[in-house]
Amino acid sequence: MVQYVEKPDWLFDRAQEWTALTAFADRGRPGLGVVRGRRRQGKSVLLRALSGQGGFFYHQALQGVAAEQRRDIAVSYARHHGGPVPAFDRWEDVIMSLLSVPSGLAIIDEVPYLTQASSELESVVQRAIDQAGPTGGSLILCGSAVTLMNGLLRGSAPLRGRAQMEVDVSSFDFRTAAAFSGLSPEVAFPVHAVVGGVPGYAVELLDQTFPEGAADVDRWLLEVAASPTRPLIHEARALLELEAGVRDPGVYHATLGAIAAGRTRTSEIASRLGRSSDQVSHALRTLADLGLVEAVQDLRRNGRPRWRIADPLLGFYSAVLRPNWAAVEQGDTDRLAAQALNAWRSQVLGPHWESLARSWTTTWAGPDTLGGSPDRVGMTVVNDPPNRTSHELDVVASREGRVLAIGEAKLRTMTDEDLGRLRAIRDLLPGAEQAKLLLFSASGFDRGLSASEAELVDLPRLYGGS
Repeated sequence: MVQYVEKPDWLFDRAQEWTALTAFADRGRPGLGVVRGRRRQGKSVLLRALSGQGGFFYHQALQGVAAEQRRDIAVSYARHHGGPVPAFDRWEDVIMSLLSVPSGLAIIDEVPYLTQASSELESVVQRAIDQAGPTGGSLILCGSAVTLMNGLLRGSAPLRGRAQMEVDVSSFDFRTAAAFSGLSPEVAFPVHAVVGGVPGYAVELLDQTFPEGAADVDRWLLEVAASPTRPLIHEARALLELEAGVRDPGVYHATLGAIAAGRTRTSEIASRLGRSSDQVSHALRTLADLGLVEAVQDLRRNGRPRWRIADPLLGFYSAVLRPNWAAVEQGDTDRLAAQALNAWRSQVLGPHWESLARSWTTTWAGPDTLGGSPDRVGMTVVNDPPNRTSHELDVVASREGRVLAIGEAKLRTMTDEDLGRLRAIRDLLPGAEQAKLLLFSASGFDRGLSASEAELVDLPRLYGGS
């Protein structure tokens, strides 16, 4: 066996994924591995690097009919192993040939194209894996269609229980995304609000074209991110069209549009769409399974989550591009500026800042900052009976039911008035008398605001501190 330990210098991050792949490749006995993740996360980059380092067979499937797909694999097989192009008349011929190399490894990328054209392929792989001898080869199946890839190993699927490795290649977190593109926090934040941590969006769809500074963000948004000549504006629709579980994309886009417009409860979304809550709940569950939306739990009111769009590009599309599609397609930046910049700030940047504040609290804030180590981070609504109103807290960190810290996140400069409001909310929250106060501002803080009474988290601290 050969040890494939060193990650290529040019491969950014992905240490955990690389370790799992190389350990599987080096196990020395037959097995099945599954690699999944949405488009442009870098799955193929990882697998090609693994193939190149180990001399393994790699094939990227294409859409088409079964006979054409088998011929395509045969050409790849002949190119890799040398010799004439084999006659792969059946999928049994393909899979048995790929697994016939002693202690070898074969990688099939975009396998959902094959299973959609040939429903029997999964059973063929199952039989081949079950019948493999102790020195036979291994197989890695990879794909971007999340519904189909998840279905490979679930329920009564033929391959359920057969995989020795499952690797999910997901988006970079916001700090890693900034490092990947070499961006300052002031630029990284609005860019992340558009493309999230998907490396392929930055490289392939934006061509690494970013704002020159904080003052350049609006121009970049209108002339680059929303440009009709860049593929970015079409990518969001492709995310849904790729998934087999999304049979009526219009309903799903309308659901996302309602969330982007501030209808974050299931009942509010249903009312906007003119549909029943059960119908909307089905769409929300499907989107959640795909990782495109998430339920932000109210930590004090179980079962009453608020929905948010978890995929930044879909959020940007739903709030800015889709409602102004005519101006986008025509490249009318003046009309787009008049119609969309307010939505960009209130419906995209604002909610995204709140989300990053919760992510920072969950992952990077230290025990000294929070007054302990939380086991839950979310939001809540605090009733204010004397004033006949309620207050939404953007960040609540708790441990074993005890509130450790509460916080508010704003794009604007925050002042002592914000601190006073947060103190007042803390007084209304049972069991939170000793809770730490957190203020998150994307624009900074007034000089008169005392850091001794609250933890002040600005962009530099969010991206580099604890």
